[in-house]
Amino acid sequence: MSSKISKFLLNQLILTASLYVAGFVLFNFFFIDYFYSFLAYLPLIFFVLYGVLYYVILNISGKQMKSFTTRFLGVFGIKIILLLIFIVLYSFFNPDVAVQFLITFFILYVIYTIHGVIAISGYLKKQ
Repeated sequence: MSSKISKFLLNQLILTASLYVAGFVLFNFFFIDYFYSFLAYLPLIFFVLYGVLYYVILNISGKQMKSFTTRFLGVFGIKIILLLIFIVLYSFFNPDVAVQFLITFFILYVIYTIHGVIAISGYLKKQ
C-alpha cells in the first residue's frame, strides 16, 4: 500500500508543480491585478487534503464493500463540509478578494478532484 501512496503523492506533486508554473505564467502576464499572496497556498492545501483523503480511502478499501461505501461517503462528506467552512470563513474575513479566491479555489477543486477520482478508481479497479 505504501508504494501506491508514494505513486499517488508523486503524481500529485507533479500536478501541483505544473499548477504553480501555470499560475505563475497566468498571474504574471495575464491577470496581474488579480494576484494576492494567499492564492499561492491553495495548491498546497489541496495537495495535503487529497493526500490524506487518498491514504484514508486506501486504508478503508480493504474492508467489506458495504462498509467501504459507507466510510467512503463519510470521508467525502467530511471533506466537503471542511472545504465549505474554509470557503465561508475566508470569504467572510476577506471580502475584498473573495471573488478571486472563489474562482481560484473552484478551478483547483475541479482539477484535484478529477485527479483524485482517476487515481482512486484506478486503484479500486485493480482490486
